[in-house]
Amino acid sequence: MSETAPFSVYSKEPLMRAIASTGITPVGLGICFFVCVSLTLSIWGGLFDAFAAPETHAGCVSTVGGCRLAEGHCVKYVSYFANISWSASILFLFPFVVALGFKYCREIPRLFQYLFKEMTLTDDDAPEVRAFYRWLDRWFNNYGVLVAIIALTLALNAIYFYQILQEQKFTGWMTNGGILRAWATGCRGLTAIGVYAAIIQIVLIYWVLNLLWRGGVLAWGLHEFFNKRGFPITLEPLHPDGRGGLSRIGDVVMLLNLTLFALGVYVSLKVVDKIVIQGSSLWADIGNPFMLTGYVILAPLLFFFPLGAAHRCMQEAKESFLRPVSQRCEMLFRELSRMDLDDKGNTAVRAFTELTNVKNALRKEIPVWPFDFRSLQAFVGTIVVPILPIILSLLTQHFFGTSTE
Repeated sequence: MSETAPFSVYSKEPLMRAIASTGITPVGLGICFFVCVSLTLSIWGGLFDAFAAPETHAGCVSTVGGCRLAEGHCVKYVSYFANISWSASILFLFPFVVALGFKYCREIPRLFQYLFKEMTLTDDDAPEVRAFYRWLDRWFNNYGVLVAIIALTLALNAIYFYQILQEQKFTGWMTNGGILRAWATGCRGLTAIGVYAAIIQIVLIYWVLNLLWRGGVLAWGLHEFFNKRGFPITLEPLHPDGRGGLSRIGDVVMLLNLTLFALGVYVSLKVVDKIVIQGSSLWADIGNPFMLTGYVILAPLLFFFPLGAAHRCMQEAKESFLRPVSQRCEMLFRELSRMDLDDKGNTAVRAFTELTNVKNALRKEIPVWPFDFRSLQAFVGTIVVPILPIILSLLTQHFFGTSTE
Protein backbone atom coordinates (compact mmCIF):
# COMPACT_ATOMS: atom_id res chain seq x y z
CA MET A 1 0.00 0.00 0.00
CA SER A 2 1.26 3.47 -0.82
CA GLU A 3 2.59 5.55 2.02
CA THR A 4 0.57 8.48 0.69
CA ALA A 5 -2.68 8.99 2.61
CA PRO A 6 -5.67 7.93 0.49
CA PHE A 7 -7.63 11.10 1.27
CA SER A 8 -7.37 14.27 3.33
CA VAL A 9 -9.74 15.43 6.05
CA TYR A 10 -8.98 19.10 5.32
CA SER A 11 -8.65 19.33 1.53
CA LYS A 12 -11.50 21.89 1.41
CA GLU A 13 -10.89 23.53 4.80
CA PRO A 14 -8.70 26.60 4.15
CA LEU A 15 -6.95 27.08 7.48
CA MET A 16 -5.66 23.58 8.15
CA ARG A 17 -4.93 23.03 4.46
CA ALA A 18 -2.76 26.17 4.42
CA ILE A 19 -0.92 24.99 7.54
CA ALA A 20 -0.35 21.52 6.09
CA SER A 21 0.98 22.98 2.83
CA THR A 22 3.93 24.46 4.74
CA GLY A 23 5.09 20.97 5.72
CA ILE A 24 5.14 21.85 9.41
CA THR A 25 4.86 19.04 11.96
CA PRO A 26 2.28 19.04 14.79
CA VAL A 27 5.02 19.74 17.34
CA GLY A 28 6.35 22.56 15.19
CA LEU A 29 2.84 24.00 14.88
CA GLY A 30 2.39 23.95 18.66
CA ILE A 31 5.73 25.72 19.17
CA CYS A 32 4.91 28.24 16.44
CA PHE A 33 1.55 28.99 18.05
CA PHE A 34 3.19 29.45 21.45
CA VAL A 35 5.84 31.84 20.12
CA CYS A 36 3.74 33.78 17.60
CA VAL A 37 0.41 33.91 19.45
CA SER A 38 0.73 32.97 23.13
CA LEU A 39 3.84 35.01 23.87
CA THR A 40 2.85 38.02 21.78
CA LEU A 41 -0.57 38.28 23.41
CA SER A 42 0.83 37.75 26.93
CA ILE A 43 3.65 40.28 26.48
CA TRP A 44 1.21 42.79 25.01
CA GLY A 45 -1.23 42.14 27.86
CA GLY A 46 1.47 42.68 30.48
CA LEU A 47 2.63 45.91 28.82
CA PHE A 48 -0.95 47.15 28.49
CA ASP A 49 -1.62 46.65 32.20
CA ALA A 50 1.71 48.28 33.10
CA PHE A 51 1.50 51.37 30.89
CA ALA A 52 -1.89 51.80 29.21
CA ALA A 53 -4.37 50.57 31.83
CA PRO A 54 -6.16 53.22 33.94
CA GLU A 55 -5.01 53.85 37.47
CA THR A 56 -6.57 51.42 39.89
CA HIS A 57 -7.33 51.75 43.59
CA ALA A 58 -7.69 48.34 45.23
CA GLY A 59 -8.66 46.93 41.83
CA CYS A 60 -11.23 49.66 41.17
CA VAL A 61 -11.12 52.26 38.34
CA SER A 62 -13.14 55.43 37.84
CA THR A 63 -12.22 55.85 34.16
CA VAL A 64 -13.64 53.45 31.57
CA GLY A 65 -12.82 53.72 27.87
CA GLY A 66 -11.45 57.22 28.37
CA CYS A 67 -14.61 58.47 30.12
CA ARG A 68 -14.68 59.40 33.77
CA LEU A 69 -17.47 57.87 35.83
CA ALA A 70 -19.68 59.85 38.15
CA GLU A 71 -18.16 60.98 41.42
CA GLY A 72 -17.95 58.15 43.91
CA HIS A 73 -18.53 55.45 41.29
CA CYS A 74 -16.00 52.91 40.09
CA VAL A 75 -15.91 49.49 38.50
CA LYS A 76 -13.68 46.51 39.04
CA TYR A 77 -10.66 46.28 36.74
CA VAL A 78 -9.46 42.80 35.69
CA SER A 79 -5.90 42.72 34.38
CA TYR A 80 -4.66 40.35 31.69
CA PHE A 81 -2.89 37.93 34.03
CA ALA A 82 -5.75 38.02 36.55
CA ASN A 83 -8.04 37.03 33.67
CA ILE A 84 -6.89 33.39 33.91
CA SER A 85 -9.28 32.04 31.29
CA TRP A 86 -7.19 34.01 28.80
CA SER A 87 -3.68 34.23 30.22
CA ALA A 88 -3.31 30.69 31.56
CA SER A 89 -5.15 29.06 28.67
CA ILE A 90 -3.32 30.84 25.87
CA LEU A 91 0.06 30.03 27.44
CA PHE A 92 -0.42 26.47 28.67
CA LEU A 93 -3.45 24.92 26.95
CA PHE A 94 -4.09 26.18 23.43
CA PRO A 95 -0.66 25.33 21.98
CA PHE A 96 -1.53 21.72 22.85
CA VAL A 97 -5.07 22.05 21.45
CA VAL A 98 -3.66 23.27 18.14
CA ALA A 99 -0.84 20.71 17.93
CA LEU A 100 -2.93 17.71 19.03
CA GLY A 101 -5.81 18.71 16.76
CA PHE A 102 -3.50 18.95 13.75
CA LYS A 103 -1.93 15.56 14.51
CA TYR A 104 -5.38 14.03 15.00
CA CYS A 105 -6.52 15.16 11.56
CA ARG A 106 -3.34 13.84 9.96
CA GLU A 107 -3.73 10.44 11.61
CA ILE A 108 -7.32 9.78 10.52
CA PRO A 109 -6.49 8.86 6.87
CA ARG A 110 -3.55 6.76 8.07
CA LEU A 111 -5.88 4.90 10.42
CA PHE A 112 -8.22 3.84 7.61
CA GLN A 113 -5.23 2.97 5.44
CA TYR A 114 -3.93 0.75 8.25
CA LEU A 115 -7.32 -0.92 8.71
CA PHE A 116 -7.52 -1.87 5.03
CA LYS A 117 -3.94 -3.11 5.03
CA GLU A 118 -4.06 -5.15 8.24
CA MET A 119 -7.71 -6.12 8.73
CA THR A 120 -8.94 -6.99 5.22
CA LEU A 121 -7.68 -8.74 2.14
CA THR A 122 -9.32 -6.16 -0.10
CA ASP A 123 -7.11 -4.71 -2.82
CA ASP A 124 -6.32 -1.03 -2.35
CA ASP A 125 -7.58 -0.27 -5.86
CA ALA A 126 -10.79 -2.28 -5.52
CA PRO A 127 -13.89 -0.30 -6.56
CA GLU A 128 -15.52 -0.69 -3.13
CA VAL A 129 -12.41 0.67 -1.40
CA ARG A 130 -12.20 3.68 -3.70
CA ALA A 131 -15.92 4.30 -3.20
CA PHE A 132 -15.47 4.19 0.57
CA TYR A 133 -12.58 6.66 0.43
CA ARG A 134 -14.68 8.98 -1.74
CA TRP A 135 -17.49 8.73 0.80
CA LEU A 136 -15.12 9.66 3.64
CA ASP A 137 -13.64 12.53 1.64
CA ARG A 138 -17.09 13.87 0.84
CA TRP A 139 -18.12 14.01 4.51
CA PHE A 140 -14.83 15.20 5.93
CA ASN A 141 -14.74 17.98 3.33
CA ASN A 142 -18.35 19.05 3.09
CA TYR A 143 -18.78 22.68 2.01
CA GLY A 144 -22.18 22.95 3.67
CA VAL A 145 -20.74 21.93 7.03
CA LEU A 146 -17.83 24.35 6.56
CA VAL A 147 -20.26 27.24 5.98
CA ALA A 148 -22.30 26.18 9.03
CA ILE A 149 -19.16 26.09 11.20
CA ILE A 150 -18.13 29.56 10.04
CA ALA A 151 -21.63 30.91 10.68
CA LEU A 152 -21.79 29.33 14.15
CA THR A 153 -18.32 30.66 15.00
CA LEU A 154 -19.23 34.21 14.02
CA ALA A 155 -22.60 34.05 15.80
CA LEU A 156 -21.12 32.80 19.09
CA ASN A 157 -18.38 35.43 19.03
CA ALA A 158 -20.83 38.20 18.19
CA ILE A 159 -22.99 37.26 21.19
CA TYR A 160 -19.91 36.92 23.44
CA PHE A 161 -18.48 40.35 22.61
CA TYR A 162 -21.90 41.98 22.83
CA GLN A 163 -22.27 40.52 26.33
CA ILE A 164 -18.87 41.65 27.62
CA LEU A 165 -19.34 45.14 26.17
CA GLN A 166 -22.67 45.42 27.99
CA GLU A 167 -21.09 44.36 31.30
CA GLN A 168 -21.44 47.11 33.93
CA LYS A 169 -19.67 45.68 36.96
CA PHE A 170 -16.13 45.37 35.62
CA THR A 171 -13.81 46.34 32.80
CA GLY A 172 -10.38 45.12 31.82
CA TRP A 173 -7.57 44.82 29.34
CA MET A 174 -10.00 43.80 26.57
CA THR A 175 -12.95 46.18 27.04
CA ASN A 176 -11.39 49.41 28.32
CA GLY A 177 -11.09 50.96 24.84
CA GLY A 178 -13.10 52.68 22.13
CA ILE A 179 -13.44 50.12 19.31
CA LEU A 180 -17.02 48.87 18.69
CA ARG A 181 -18.27 51.39 21.23
CA ALA A 182 -21.63 51.45 19.40
CA TRP A 183 -22.26 47.93 20.75
CA ALA A 184 -21.50 48.94 24.31
CA THR A 185 -23.15 50.83 27.11
CA GLY A 186 -21.47 54.00 28.34
CA CYS A 187 -17.92 54.46 27.10
CA ARG A 188 -16.96 50.82 26.82
CA GLY A 189 -15.31 49.42 23.72
CA LEU A 190 -12.60 47.02 22.69
CA THR A 191 -8.96 47.92 23.08
CA ALA A 192 -6.44 47.20 20.30
CA ILE A 193 -5.24 44.16 22.24
CA GLY A 194 -8.88 43.21 22.70
CA VAL A 195 -9.34 43.14 18.92
CA TYR A 196 -6.22 40.96 18.60
CA ALA A 197 -7.60 38.61 21.25
CA ALA A 198 -10.96 38.56 19.46
CA ILE A 199 -9.29 37.41 16.24
CA ILE A 200 -7.45 34.67 18.14
CA GLN A 201 -10.67 33.55 19.80
CA ILE A 202 -12.57 33.42 16.51
CA VAL A 203 -9.86 31.27 14.92
CA LEU A 204 -9.65 28.94 17.92
CA ILE A 205 -13.41 28.38 18.11
CA TYR A 206 -13.45 27.70 14.36
CA TRP A 207 -10.57 25.24 14.86
CA VAL A 208 -12.32 23.38 17.69
CA LEU A 209 -15.66 23.13 15.86
CA ASN A 210 -13.85 21.65 12.87
CA LEU A 211 -12.19 19.07 15.14
CA LEU A 212 -15.53 18.10 16.66
CA TRP A 213 -17.07 17.59 13.23
CA ARG A 214 -14.16 15.44 12.11
CA GLY A 215 -14.42 13.42 15.31
CA GLY A 216 -18.06 12.70 14.50
CA VAL A 217 -17.27 11.70 10.91
CA LEU A 218 -14.46 9.41 12.13
CA ALA A 219 -16.92 7.56 14.38
CA TRP A 220 -19.41 7.31 11.52
CA GLY A 221 -16.71 6.11 9.12
CA LEU A 222 -15.53 3.39 11.51
CA HIS A 223 -19.09 2.11 11.91
CA GLU A 224 -19.40 2.01 8.12
CA PHE A 225 -16.11 0.12 7.80
CA PHE A 226 -16.84 -2.52 10.42
CA ASN A 227 -20.61 -2.92 10.15
CA LYS A 228 -22.08 -1.59 6.91
CA ARG A 229 -19.80 -2.06 3.91
CA GLY A 230 -19.30 -5.82 4.07
CA PHE A 231 -15.51 -5.73 3.90
CA PRO A 232 -13.89 -9.13 4.67
CA ILE A 233 -12.47 -8.16 8.06
CA THR A 234 -10.01 -10.51 9.75
CA LEU A 235 -9.11 -9.88 13.39
CA GLU A 236 -6.49 -11.54 15.58
CA PRO A 237 -8.05 -12.22 19.00
CA LEU A 238 -4.61 -12.87 20.57
CA HIS A 239 -2.81 -9.99 18.83
CA PRO A 240 0.21 -8.72 20.84
CA ASP A 241 -1.35 -5.29 21.32
CA GLY A 242 -4.01 -6.86 23.56
CA ARG A 243 -6.83 -5.23 21.57
CA GLY A 244 -7.27 -7.58 18.65
CA GLY A 245 -4.87 -5.58 16.48
CA LEU A 246 -7.06 -2.47 16.76
CA SER A 247 -5.02 -0.50 19.27
CA ARG A 248 -4.42 2.14 16.61
CA ILE A 249 -8.08 3.14 16.80
CA GLY A 250 -7.67 3.82 20.51
CA ASP A 251 -4.45 5.72 19.89
CA VAL A 252 -6.11 8.05 17.37
CA VAL A 253 -9.19 8.53 19.54
CA MET A 254 -6.95 9.33 22.50
CA LEU A 255 -5.47 12.27 20.54
CA LEU A 256 -8.92 13.87 20.41
CA ASN A 257 -9.53 12.87 24.02
CA LEU A 258 -6.38 14.72 25.12
CA THR A 259 -7.47 17.73 23.07
CA LEU A 260 -10.86 17.66 24.78
CA PHE A 261 -9.12 17.37 28.14
CA ALA A 262 -7.24 20.61 27.46
CA LEU A 263 -10.52 22.22 26.40
CA GLY A 264 -12.18 20.90 29.57
CA VAL A 265 -9.49 22.56 31.68
CA TYR A 266 -10.11 25.75 29.70
CA VAL A 267 -13.85 25.58 30.37
CA SER A 268 -13.05 25.06 34.06
CA LEU A 269 -10.77 28.13 34.10
CA LYS A 270 -13.44 30.11 32.27
CA VAL A 271 -16.11 29.32 34.84
CA VAL A 272 -13.78 29.95 37.81
CA ASP A 273 -12.67 33.23 36.19
CA LYS A 274 -16.22 34.42 35.64
CA ILE A 275 -17.58 33.45 39.07
CA VAL A 276 -14.63 33.87 41.44
CA ILE A 277 -12.35 36.50 39.88
CA GLN A 278 -14.87 38.68 38.07
CA GLY A 279 -17.64 38.06 40.59
CA SER A 280 -20.18 37.65 37.81
CA SER A 281 -22.73 35.04 36.78
CA LEU A 282 -22.10 31.85 34.82
CA TRP A 283 -24.71 33.00 32.32
CA ALA A 284 -23.07 36.39 31.73
CA ASP A 285 -20.92 34.75 29.05
CA ILE A 286 -22.59 32.56 26.42
CA GLY A 287 -19.38 30.56 26.13
CA ASN A 288 -19.76 29.10 29.63
CA PRO A 289 -23.06 27.17 29.29
CA PHE A 290 -22.42 26.44 25.61
CA MET A 291 -18.96 24.94 26.18
CA LEU A 292 -19.86 23.21 29.44
CA THR A 293 -22.89 21.48 27.93
CA GLY A 294 -21.01 20.59 24.76
CA TYR A 295 -18.09 19.18 26.73
CA VAL A 296 -20.20 16.97 28.98
CA ILE A 297 -22.15 15.57 26.02
CA LEU A 298 -19.55 15.36 23.26
CA ALA A 299 -16.49 14.16 25.17
CA PRO A 300 -18.02 10.73 26.05
CA LEU A 301 -19.66 10.37 22.62
CA LEU A 302 -16.48 11.09 20.67
CA PHE A 303 -14.58 8.61 22.84
CA PHE A 304 -16.95 5.64 22.91
CA PHE A 305 -18.62 5.82 19.47
CA PRO A 306 -15.40 5.31 17.44
CA LEU A 307 -14.24 2.55 19.79
CA GLY A 308 -17.66 0.89 19.80
CA ALA A 309 -17.64 0.54 16.01
CA ALA A 310 -15.44 -2.57 16.16
CA HIS A 311 -17.23 -4.20 19.11
CA ARG A 312 -19.46 -6.52 17.07
CA CYS A 313 -16.57 -7.71 14.87
CA MET A 314 -14.34 -8.30 17.89
CA GLN A 315 -17.14 -10.22 19.64
CA GLU A 316 -17.67 -12.44 16.58
CA ALA A 317 -13.92 -13.03 16.22
CA LYS A 318 -13.72 -14.04 19.87
CA GLU A 319 -16.62 -16.48 19.59
CA SER A 320 -15.18 -17.98 16.40
CA PHE A 321 -11.78 -18.40 18.04
CA LEU A 322 -13.21 -20.09 21.15
CA ARG A 323 -15.69 -22.32 19.31
CA PRO A 324 -13.22 -25.20 18.63
CA VAL A 325 -12.12 -25.15 22.27
CA SER A 326 -15.74 -25.22 23.45
CA GLN A 327 -16.56 -28.06 21.08
CA ARG A 328 -13.58 -30.05 22.35
CA CYS A 329 -14.72 -29.47 25.95
CA GLU A 330 -18.19 -30.76 25.07
CA MET A 331 -16.72 -33.83 23.40
CA LEU A 332 -14.53 -34.61 26.43
CA PHE A 333 -17.50 -34.16 28.75
CA ARG A 334 -19.58 -36.64 26.74
CA GLU A 335 -16.72 -39.12 26.87
CA LEU A 336 -16.47 -38.70 30.65
CA SER A 337 -20.11 -39.59 31.08
CA ARG A 338 -19.41 -43.01 29.57
CA MET A 339 -16.20 -43.76 31.54
CA ASP A 340 -15.54 -45.39 34.86
CA LEU A 341 -13.36 -43.59 37.42
CA ASP A 342 -10.27 -45.65 36.67
CA ASP A 343 -6.86 -44.39 35.56
CA LYS A 344 -8.13 -43.73 32.07
CA GLY A 345 -11.13 -41.86 33.44
CA ASN A 346 -8.97 -39.77 35.77
CA THR A 347 -6.74 -38.82 32.86
CA ALA A 348 -9.79 -37.69 30.90
CA VAL A 349 -11.00 -35.63 33.90
CA ARG A 350 -7.63 -33.87 34.09
CA ALA A 351 -7.69 -33.19 30.36
CA PHE A 352 -11.20 -31.80 30.59
CA THR A 353 -10.28 -29.62 33.59
CA GLU A 354 -7.17 -28.24 31.93
CA LEU A 355 -9.00 -27.48 28.70
CA THR A 356 -11.82 -25.77 30.61
CA ASN A 357 -9.27 -23.64 32.45
CA VAL A 358 -7.67 -22.67 29.15
CA LYS A 359 -11.07 -21.75 27.70
CA ASN A 360 -11.96 -19.60 30.71
CA ALA A 361 -8.56 -17.89 30.64
CA LEU A 362 -8.92 -17.14 26.93
CA ARG A 363 -12.44 -15.83 27.48
CA LYS A 364 -11.05 -13.32 29.96
CA GLU A 365 -7.95 -12.55 27.92
CA ILE A 366 -9.47 -11.91 24.49
CA PRO A 367 -10.87 -8.34 24.31
CA VAL A 368 -14.11 -7.30 22.63
CA TRP A 369 -13.38 -3.56 22.77
CA PRO A 370 -10.35 -1.81 21.19
CA PHE A 371 -9.31 -0.28 24.52
CA ASP A 372 -8.18 -1.57 27.88
CA PHE A 373 -8.86 -0.66 31.51
CA ARG A 374 -6.01 1.85 31.58
CA SER A 375 -7.47 3.65 28.57
CA LEU A 376 -10.83 3.79 30.33
CA GLN A 377 -9.19 5.16 33.48
CA ALA A 378 -7.47 7.84 31.41
CA PHE A 379 -10.76 8.80 29.77
CA VAL A 380 -12.62 9.05 33.08
CA GLY A 381 -9.81 11.21 34.45
CA THR A 382 -9.97 13.57 31.49
CA ILE A 383 -13.71 13.98 31.96
CA VAL A 384 -13.87 14.30 35.75
CA VAL A 385 -10.78 16.41 36.50
CA PRO A 386 -11.80 19.50 34.48
CA ILE A 387 -15.34 19.43 35.88
CA LEU A 388 -14.37 19.41 39.58
CA PRO A 389 -13.34 23.11 39.75
CA ILE A 390 -16.57 24.02 37.97
CA ILE A 391 -18.64 22.15 40.53
CA LEU A 392 -16.71 23.74 43.41
CA SER A 393 -17.13 27.21 41.91
CA LEU A 394 -20.88 26.75 41.46
CA LEU A 395 -21.22 25.43 45.01
CA THR A 396 -19.20 28.37 46.33
CA GLN A 397 -21.41 30.80 44.46
CA HIS A 398 -24.56 29.07 45.69
CA PHE A 399 -23.67 28.78 49.38
CA PHE A 400 -21.45 31.81 49.90
CA GLY A 401 -22.85 34.26 47.37
CA THR A 402 -19.61 34.89 45.48
CA SER A 403 -21.42 36.58 42.63
CA THR A 404 -21.90 40.30 42.92
CA GLU A 405 -25.09 40.29 40.95
